[in-house]
Amino acid sequence: ITAIKQIVTACTFGKLKIGRMPMFDVEYLFLNIRAKSVGEVSTLNLIAPDDKETQVEVEVDLNEIQIQEEEGHTNKIELTDEMGIYMQYPTVDTFGDSGITDINASNMLDVITACIAQIYDKKGEEVFEAKDQTKKEMLDFVEQLNSKQFQDVQSFFDTAPKLKHEITIKNPKTKVESKRFFRIALSHNSLENYYNVTFSLMQHHKYSLTEQENMMPWEREIYVDMLLNHIEEENKKQEERNRNN
Repeated sequence: ITAIKQIVTACTFGKLKIGRMPMFDVEYLFLNIRAKSVGEVSTLNLIAPDDKETQVEVEVDLNEIQIQEEEGHTNKIELTDEMGIYMQYPTVDTFGDSGITDINASNMLDVITACIAQIYDKKGEEVFEAKDQTKKEMLDFVEQLNSKQFQDVQSFFDTAPKLKHEITIKNPKTKVESKRFFRIALSHNSLENYYNVTFSLMQHHKYSLTEQENMMPWEREIYVDMLLNHIEEENKKQEERNRNN
């Protein structure tokens, strides 16, 4: 994340406060820098979803990739009739200062705490700035949320703007067209997961270590998504075989 911040800062001549920008904006800038410096079209070799074996070469125009926000997304979360919170998007500095590399289950409380901007009470008559509270006070506040309130907070992250793109994969053998949405991100959720996925891509899809290291992070995410679909299908087949035995 620090390297990404340095690259985008250098390429924008220091005119933007990259550290304070939401991660999806930084991802968008980085993607466009990549398009202008390396090429606006990226070629991917994917497995056709319909037969799970045919390799298909797909060209992706990076200029077509845009930030997308899900319907109903809001940064205001009503916890009760009287009280609620206003959220702010994770930034490069939010991740860097907290030592967070990605949003996952193990660090969700830290992410939520870092992304609360304000707490309001009495329908907004009283407003408390999160930055004026200690980290422990904010963690205590988040930990006392009930399951419904926590789900509402989780929804903020689930529906937040993201770089997403739909890819059409046409199998040259069967002529079947499949459409897939891919989430485009610039970070990996953990070092352990990174190596596990690297091994799986080498074992199941025969991508060499060099090929993987030369991938842009968002390109890797596409292949990982395909890998997960492959593993899910294999698990279903194994379950079916077990039932028939």
